[in-house]
Amino acid sequence: MKNGKITIKFDKGKITGVFLGSGIDRRYETLFESELNLINDEKYTIDNGIKIVIFGAFQIEALINLFLKEFLEYEIHNANFRKKLWDRLVRSTFHEKLDLISSRIDYKKIWKDNFKNRAEKLFDLRNRLAHFKDEEMFICKKIDASIMKNEKKYHSFVQSIPDHDLIKILSYPDILTTVENIKYIKSEIISCRKTFRKFKKIKTEVL
Repeated sequence: MKNGKITIKFDKGKITGVFLGSGIDRRYETLFESELNLINDEKYTIDNGIKIVIFGAFQIEALINLFLKEFLEYEIHNANFRKKLWDRLVRSTFHEKLDLISSRIDYKKIWKDNFKNRAEKLFDLRNRLAHFKDEEMFICKKIDASIMKNEKKYHSFVQSIPDHDLIKILSYPDILTTVENIKYIKSEIISCRKTFRKFKKIKTEVL
């Protein structure tokens, strides 16, 4: 095995299974962190901002999928039904997955407005990038033809136009808001999963 991860599951102190995973979720986290290191660098561009959003959202989606799969394993005992339910739920949205978990377990703190707002903003931005949901901004009705013929005037005109809102979001320092949201959402999910694992006495080791 060159890449991947091995998960060892235990029940009452005994090994119940050894499983191989791709470990891609770890790569999402690594790629996200590597982009963060460039935020204060003068070479930072919106390309880095795009990667921060994409890999940040990817690692959160991977985390909620891991939590949901674990949740189903310990809540649904019929293996065939569990698999069919997982196959359907894995294609659902982040909010639908979290809503299912919250409906069975009292994790209301994760659904407080602050969390919902942050999550909605992150995944709206992620979807905007993934599906190129771009919206043009109106600048003006007319443009003087002489501007197009004069390089200096044209350059001055272009420089006077404010950045598109999406460019602002991906640029420094605005990107820091998205980074903060990603870290907050991730920490809340990890906290809830830890509570669930403790309640269900789940023990695993990941190599």
